[in-house]
Parts: sequence; structure tokens; C-alpha cells
Amino acid sequence: MNDLFFWKSWTLRERVTFWGLALLIILALAGLFLNSLAFNGAGSANWDILTRVSDTSIPANQLDLGSFRFIIQVPSVLVTEEYAAPLMLPDTRQTVLFLILAILGLSVAFAALTTLPRFWFLAGLSVFILLTVFSRTEFLTLKGLPERSLLFLILILYGGTGYYFQAFRTQTPVSSRILTFLLISLALGLLTGSLTSTPYPAYAFAACSMPFWLVLSVIFLLMSATDIWYGLIWLTTSSVTGMGKRALPNFLVIAFIYLLILVFAYVSNTRMADWGMVIVPAYLLAAVAAIIGIWSFKPRCDNSEIHLSYRETGLWLYLGMFLVTAAMTGMAAAAHNDPLLEVLEDTVINGQLGMGAVFLFYIAVNFLPLLRDGYRVHRVLYKPLKFNLWKARIIGVGAVVILFSMQNMLPLKQAIAGYFNGLGDWHTLTEKYRPAEQYYQHSLQQEFQNHKANYSLATLARVQGDKNAAVYYFRQATLKKPSPQAYAGLSNLLMEENLYFESMFNLKEGLRKFPENSALLNNLGILYARTNVADSAYYYLNAAERNSSDGIPTLNIIGTLVNVLDTPTLDSLLREGPASSSVSWHANRLVVQNLAGRFEPETMQRDAIRNDSLLSAGGYAYWINFLYNQGRNDETLGEKGRNIVLHNDMLADDLLLAAAHADFYGGDKTRALETLLSLLNGETQRSQLYEKILGHWFLQLGLYEQAIGYFSQVPDEEGIIGHAVAQALSGNPVAGSVVIESLKQLNVDPGQIEMLQQQIIKLAPPSGKAQDRLTELKLKGNEKAYLAALRQNPYDPDIVKAVAEFYAVRQSDVQEAYQIVVNALRFNETSPVIWGEYALLNLELGLSDLAEEAREKVRSLTDDTAYHEFHTRYQAKWTLKQKQREEFR
Repeated sequence: MNDLFFWKSWTLRERVTFWGLALLIILALAGLFLNSLAFNGAGSANWDILTRVSDTSIPANQLDLGSFRFIIQVPSVLVTEEYAAPLMLPDTRQTVLFLILAILGLSVAFAALTTLPRFWFLAGLSVFILLTVFSRTEFLTLKGLPERSLLFLILILYGGTGYYFQAFRTQTPVSSRILTFLLISLALGLLTGSLTSTPYPAYAFAACSMPFWLVLSVIFLLMSATDIWYGLIWLTTSSVTGMGKRALPNFLVIAFIYLLILVFAYVSNTRMADWGMVIVPAYLLAAVAAIIGIWSFKPRCDNSEIHLSYRETGLWLYLGMFLVTAAMTGMAAAAHNDPLLEVLEDTVINGQLGMGAVFLFYIAVNFLPLLRDGYRVHRVLYKPLKFNLWKARIIGVGAVVILFSMQNMLPLKQAIAGYFNGLGDWHTLTEKYRPAEQYYQHSLQQEFQNHKANYSLATLARVQGDKNAAVYYFRQATLKKPSPQAYAGLSNLLMEENLYFESMFNLKEGLRKFPENSALLNNLGILYARTNVADSAYYYLNAAERNSSDGIPTLNIIGTLVNVLDTPTLDSLLREGPASSSVSWHANRLVVQNLAGRFEPETMQRDAIRNDSLLSAGGYAYWINFLYNQGRNDETLGEKGRNIVLHNDMLADDLLLAAAHADFYGGDKTRALETLLSLLNGETQRSQLYEKILGHWFLQLGLYEQAIGYFSQVPDEEGIIGHAVAQALSGNPVAGSVVIESLKQLNVDPGQIEMLQQQIIKLAPPSGKAQDRLTELKLKGNEKAYLAALRQNPYDPDIVKAVAEFYAVRQSDVQEAYQIVVNALRFNETSPVIWGEYALLNLELGLSDLAEEAREKVRSLTDDTAYHEFHTRYQAKWTLKQKQREEFR
């Protein structure tokens, strides 16, 4: 147990240093394991979202007349979203994090290097210098300093300090040495960050120094390649497990399983045969071996020919290299650099298979009798009896070289390809696309099927408008270790060329490899919807919805099938599917609510408008539908809609139409009518739609003559029915029935025409509503009630009269009363009641000429009885004003 918990006898400083490094290793491994896509060979890019809008219609204008409902549809906007292949840019934040971890590991390993004897220290320092020189630090130029100044600073500070510790301060604790090199690394990092003019300096350094970290990682993976065998020996011979005499058969069984795992991994990795399975992934084999190595490295140090001290040197060298390797893997994964990940994977599999097979022979030759007798072989595993350990290691390295050569040294080519990929990524980050393309091309020359370079060249070609090249490279990216993004990118390009079947087959091929990928399922559903295959579209979108949590498939079901599924079904899909905070999702939700006639108050999505006040496609759809849905609940919403128009000229007509509806149903009806009239005056394509909407609004306001005027100009079915309804409500149902006959010219079913005629004959103008409102006003009697009634219908003669008298008499605000009457006359010029109030208010204001003109207007619009009643009031007001004028004189 003392061997298992070896740190218990160490000093507090050593234990704190050990557990600090162990915690960093645990966090690094946990981060890599959680990001499972880091090890799938193709990386994991994010998705771009391609938003498209399409037109639909909603019943924004409804008039219920008993059993007859008259509706005018208005254009609304639906949203569909597709997943698009993004630029495969590296995650710079993760790269910086793992680079810091790598430098920390290097500092620990270098500090351990300074505790070695002079010969081994100088050998290690020579390797360090050689790797640093080849790291091309000249990419990081420091202002005011020569080109290679950073290289000289690294060599002087690390090499000089290391030599000082090794030669003069030999008694310095290793923890103090580690802290010293960490401070040197921090100082160099701060100096470089503050003086360099290189963009993305941390990533530039990581990309250029990749060979440095890769060589150290390969050394570590080979160094720990046989450590699982130590773990198997300990498991079968240790007193903790208590296997005793059964050690040999147990070891043989476990060893066979382990070798079988390695053979399966090697065959799958080299594609010698398509067995279709990997029992244990390479990264798990590497992690297990590295963790076991923390314990197995101690007996290796104790029995080494150079008498390496595990406590002073061995553990810290091992942990430093462990950190470097974990960080290197993280940097490759953050950059989606599959060639580098494959190099590490090949090193793990070939190393454990080649060196492990030789090490198994070493165990059999030296310790088979001891295993048979159940002795604790793990205690003497590195004290060979016959076959020398160094020979086993040399032969093992030779076996690894043979395995690599059987792959035509592909891992070496992949390492070079990964290096060029890193340089291409850095130039892509800085938007220098030409050199980036050249580096990716160099990468393909080394390994033509590497996903990273092909995918990156495809996306760069697409950005620059070269679709043919983009299609070629996307196809190449799907050959070896494809990603869903490559299939989606290729499919989108094929769809742009109207190659629907090719695009469909490509997506189905992608789904055979990624059967539960929601992005590919979603895009295939969209493709079927475009070809009007509604059942297949729903099938794939529904499958995408089950595998997605972002709500995009749900909004696409609404966006593509709104004319196929009924409103209750759409509503239930929204309620049962995953909700989303995206503007596009809410835009389609509002369409469903508008179709269902649900207008519950809600707050606006803040991200619907960008900071520059411009609308995205989703924001445009959201605002259109929000104006139609929430106009009844916010009297200022129409004004907000018009303010958006100021920054979105290209969308002005649709936004103004929606803002006019918001005003009409919840704000200022006069402003709504004025907006629509301005649209009508400047529009030819939608003129009939605007005329129908105006006619419908005038019907709702009780201005039937105006409604007849607008509907009569529209020869389609809605216009004819609106004309007939207006005739019937104005007191001429027979004329309305005759108007319906015009539908015969549009080939409308005769039975439907007859049914409409019967309904039109029964229509009559609604009665009693105005009187009910007046009674309510008299009961409440406050300004708020009068304004609410006026907002509901600012052209109703009785309401206008009551409100005007309220302001003129009770509020003594003649000017306000006068403005209310003038506004009413703008759209109701045939009401004698309103003209009468206008005449009286003109007398009140001393405008006798205008009062006389208004009086004559009343005479022309009413019968003698009604005129006599008005004239009596008018004459009394006129006499009073004359008397007041005489008194003033």
C-alpha cells in the first residue's frame, strides 16, 4: 500500500505540487472526454444558420355578421432555417487555454530536466533548443526588437536558468524550480502579448510551435505504451487483488483481451479490413496507460541504468510530459485538425501494439515461472532475469517503426499535413485567404483525404464564389472521416444549382453515417418540402425535432406545412415541441397565433432588432407577425413599426401595412387609414389588396358608402363579396344580391353563389351598438371612457357628437372638440350630425363663414325635420354670439 500511496511520506510542498498538477491533468482529461467529438477524427464545427422567409396569408381582417363572416387575408411571413456549413475556424479560446496548459507542462518537465546529471541535462537541453529553433517564433514580431529576439529570449531564459540550477543550485527543491520556470513563461507571455503586432499571437505561436508539442507528445505516448502491461501484472499478482495461484491464467485471459482490442483498433485504423467496430477508442487506451504510468514510472526509475530519482526527477518529468500531451490533444481538437488527432491515435495504437507485443515477450521470457507460482511479479517487473529491458525497448521501438512503415509512413505525412493546417487556420483567422488556401493545399499534398484541409478549402471557395471548387472539396471531405457539416455544405451548394435529387442523395448518404443528426434530418425535410412532398417533409422534420433541442425543426414544420396542417395541429406542435428563444421560432409561433385568433399580450423579443436597427430575415418576419398580433394590446405599436421603417427602406411596404393594422385595431384609426392610402397612392401591384383592406375597414367603421367605393374597384372574389356586403349593410340587400351575380364571371360554383345570395339578403346594418356605447359613456362620464369610445370608432356620428360636447361643454376645451370633429370629417363627409357639430363649433370659435358653409352642408344632407331641429340650435348659438359681440363693443 505504500507503493500505491507513495506521496504520503513526502513533504507538504511536494504533495501540494503533486496534487496541483494531478488536478490539472484530471481537468484536462475531463474536458477532452466531455467533448467526445474531439476524438472522432473529423472534429466538431459549429453550424451556420441559413434563414429564408416565405409568404403566407393570415385572416387579419374579420367581420362577424351573425352567421356570416367576411374575411380579408393579408400577407404575412413565415421563416424556415437550414443548417449551413460554416468556416471551420479553430476555437481560439480553447487553444489559448490548452497552450497555457502545455507551457505549464513544459515548465514542469524542464524543471525536472535540470535535476538530471550533466550529460542527460545537456542532451535534453539540445533537444529543447532544436525543437524551439524549428518552432518559427519569427512569426511573432516584437515592436522595436530584432526578428528573432523572441527565440533568443526563450533560449537564454530557459537554457541559462536551467544551467544555473543544474550546475550551481543543485539543492534547490523541484517545486521552486517549477515556480521559477512558470514565472519565466508568464513574463515571456506578457512581454509578447504587449509588444507583438501579430494578430492572434497565442494561436500563431501554437500553430508555429506545433512540431515542438507533437514531438514531446509522441515521446510520452511511446514512453507510456507498455504501462498497461504493468497494470495487468499488478492486477493479477498483487496481494490487494488476491489472485495468487490463479495469476497466470488470469493474466493470459486479460492479456488476450487486451491484444485483441489492440488488433481490432489497428485493423480499423489502417483500414486493412472493414470490421465495423472499435472495442476501445485510442484516446481511452492512451489515458489509461498514462494514468497507470504515474505508478509504473517509479519502479522504472528505481531500476534504470541512469539511477533516475522518481521523487526528485521522474514524477515531475512524467507529469510535465503528461500535461503537454493532454494539451496537444486539446489544441488539435479545438482546431478540428484531424490529421494531428490521427497521428496521436496512430502513435497510441502502434506504440501499444508494437512495444506491447515485445514487452509481453519480455514478461514471458523473464517471469513466466514466477507468474505460474503466483509471485508478486509487479515488484520485480523492471528487474529482468534473462532478457534485458533496454533490448526490449529498442526492439519495441523497431516494431513501432515497422508498423508505421506498413502504413507507408502515413503518420509522418499526417503530422506535416496537420502543421500546414494550423498555419492555414491562422491565416484564415486573419482573413488572408490566399495564403490560407496555399497552406491547405500543401496539407493535401501530404494527405489528400484529410478532412480539415478539404473542408476548409471548400468553405473558402464558397466564400469567394467558386462553387465548382467548393463542390469538389466538399465531396473530398466526405471520403475518409466525414462530418455532418461537409454533407450539409455539399447539399446546400447542389440545391443552389437546382440539383434536388443529387442534394437529396447526398443528405441520405450523410444520414447513413450520422443517422440521428438533427441538422441533416432537418435539411432533408426542408428539401422534401420544396419539392412538395409534404408527408416525407413532415417525417424528417419530426425526426429532426426528436433529436434537436434548438427548436429549428419545430419552426420549420410550421414554416413548410402551414398550408397542409390545420391550425390546431400546428398549435399542438408548438406546445409539445422544444421551445426556443430564437426570433425565427417566435416569428412562426406568432403566425400560428394569428391563424388561431389568439392575441394575448406579450412582451417583444429584445433581439428582434439589431443594434444598428436593421432587421435580419428572422427579425423582419417577427416584426411583421408581432405587429399583426399585438396591435390590439399596445396603442403605440404602430408608431414603433413606422420607426423601424426608417432604417429598413427595402421592407417599407410590408412593415407599413402591418403597422397600419396595429394602428387600426389598437391605436389611431385615422393614422391607419392615412398610412394605407399613402401605400395605395404609391403602389400598383398591391393596389387591389389595399383597396379591399380599406373597404373592410370602412365596413367595420360603418362607413358603407366609402366601402362600396373601394370594393367596387376590385374585380376578384373578395372584392365582389365585399361590395355585396357593403350594399346590404347600407340598406340595399337586393343590390348586394345582384352584385354577387358577378361571381359567375370568375367561374365560381353556382351553388356557392346561391348560398352567398341568401346570406347577403339577410344582412342588415348592426343596430343598437352606438346607443349602447352612448349609454355607457353617460354612466361613466369620465374622459378616459370618452377617449376609449372615440378610439374605437372616431367617425361614428353619435360618438363624435358626444365626445365633442364633452370637451366643449364640460372641459371647456373647444379647440380639442373642434379637432375631433375635423378628424371625423376627413373620412365621414356625409354625416349631417358631424357637419352640424362642425357648424356649431365654428360659431363658438367665431368662424361665421365656415359655420354658414357647414349649415348649408347639413341642409343638403338631411330632411326638413332633422334640419329644423339643428337650425333651432344653430340659430340660438348664432344669436348668443351676436349678443356677446354687441356687448363687447
